[in-house]
Amino acid sequence: MAKSLPYASRLEILEEMLSRIADGYVYPETAALIVERVRQHISRGDYAELDDLRDFCKTVTAHMQAVCGDKHLRLRISQPGSGHQLTDPERHREWAALQNHGFYRVERLSGNIGYLDLRVLHDPSVAGETAVAAMRLLANTSALLIDLRRCPGGSPAMVQLLTTYLFAEPVHLESFYYRPDDTTTQSWTLPYVPGERLSDHPVYVLTSSKTFSGGEEFAYNLKHLKRATIVGETTAGGAHPGDAYALPHGLEVFVPLGRPINPITGTNWEGTGVEPDIAVPAEQAFKTAYRIALEQVRERLRTSESLVAESLLAEVDRALADLDDRETP
Repeated sequence: MAKSLPYASRLEILEEMLSRIADGYVYPETAALIVERVRQHISRGDYAELDDLRDFCKTVTAHMQAVCGDKHLRLRISQPGSGHQLTDPERHREWAALQNHGFYRVERLSGNIGYLDLRVLHDPSVAGETAVAAMRLLANTSALLIDLRRCPGGSPAMVQLLTTYLFAEPVHLESFYYRPDDTTTQSWTLPYVPGERLSDHPVYVLTSSKTFSGGEEFAYNLKHLKRATIVGETTAGGAHPGDAYALPHGLEVFVPLGRPINPITGTNWEGTGVEPDIAVPAEQAFKTAYRIALEQVRERLRTSESLVAESLLAEVDRALADLDDRETP
């Protein structure tokens, strides 16, 4: 059972939480409405019996999201891995290392198709070396599947790093507006990354309804730059970056502080998600994308007369023949 706290302590938590939201939430008018709604619940005594902290956090979060629909805005118990950003850098590094920095699987599939199963987008200051190693392992493949079906988000800087490998020339990815300092900054692909770029690789991004935040950013940018084909389900619809603030008694609130602005659409995926180019249930996304990638590679190989191409063509044909029996990751 979760820890319980007396009502006075819960009111202390709410007061500091509301102060953070009023000062930082990306839309000031919406912040005022959120504060007003929570205060209405306080005045009615709606939190008086919620002495179990998990129930308390769940209820307060539901009340706030009912106002704004912002899935990033959450009151929660602070723990390793609970959110996008941990307040203790050493705990963050330890947790990230146990996840192999979010890179759960990097593989050359039969037919020379690269596969990257990416579960968390840790900041390059923590996960940069792993990211570079992963992209080096994928450099000699013929096409690339990026699996974001289980990715809840993370660092925009990791999105920037990985996306850079997919372009030969500089590309404006997006701009970010942040309310606390009232600034807008542009995010471009980086001028340099270690190793080879995969700028000629066909790219397929796998999504699910659980793909969220930074995972959606990755998919949204590539979709509108026409650099990838999105395969799977419409994503969860959370675009606002922010920060986690420690509250009394071991709780924290994640407050959305800004919003991305795509240079092509002029907007983002908040509340709508990223719609796939090829809509299939999440569990079918891998085989669907893998089949298309194999067929695309096969068409290219058929125009080549080299012995190497003939060998790979045979491997592609075997992979296609065996695809229905293959285990889905």
